[in-house]
Amino acid sequence: MNEKIEVKKKGSSEHHQNNNLKVVMEFSNFLGRNSSFYDVKTKEQVLEFFNTKIKSYYEDPDKRWITTCNNYLNTIRLF
Repeated sequence: MNEKIEVKKKGSSEHHQNNNLKVVMEFSNFLGRNSSFYDVKTKEQVLEFFNTKIKSYYEDPDKRWITTCNNYLNTIRLF
């Protein structure tokens, strides 16, 4: 609840808040039911998640996945 208040104080739009929530939820799903964010102790654990976002040239010739990973990184880093 306090995080929501902090985000609103910073003037973040509802769209930005929703996008951040989606990233955190996706990372949580990747970790699984028996893990929490407190269980993440190494960068390798986070890199495993980012490796699932990498796409081949044929899937993403413009390499938009890089922008997605950067956005995810910024969200997770601040969480």
